[in-house]
Amino acid sequence: MKQVATVRLDSKYAVRVIALGAVLTLAVVAQGLLISGGFSASDGFYYLFATALAIVLHEPLHTVAMKLLRVKAKVSLVKAHGVPIALATAYSKIGVRDYVIATLAPQAISALLLSLALSLRSLALFLSYAIHVVSSSCDFYNILFTLIKAKTLSGFWIAEGGEYKLYINEA
Repeated sequence: MKQVATVRLDSKYAVRVIALGAVLTLAVVAQGLLISGGFSASDGFYYLFATALAIVLHEPLHTVAMKLLRVKAKVSLVKAHGVPIALATAYSKIGVRDYVIATLAPQAISALLLSLALSLRSLALFLSYAIHVVSSSCDFYNILFTLIKAKTLSGFWIAEGGEYKLYINEA
């Protein structure tokens, strides 16, 4: 086994994820301009309901996918200076293939929101889709990072002392 990457969830990591989020925001706004049909009276309700549902289901969908793939995982609360700021899915070991599948699982929410937004021509549902895609930039960054560093699906991530280490089988 050869270690090919280490990820520490620090400020450098956050800047990379935010940069990807900015690029995704521009792409999603461009899409929104193409489908915008204006706001209707019920759009406020749709927006609040769809966005809240996406937020509540995102991390549990990672966990469900991991459990279906037989990876031990749990959802935990992330705090900054004692204040809860996010939910995160934690695991001790996961294969690269399973990691990619589990990380993409919540994009089923994005697909559903986009399908509804397009079929109903709802700007509110499109905005919910946009928020979900942009807030998933961390997931997209992690998949790209993993695939670029591993160059194979036969490796695995291991959580060790606050860091995640990527190992691959040497050929």
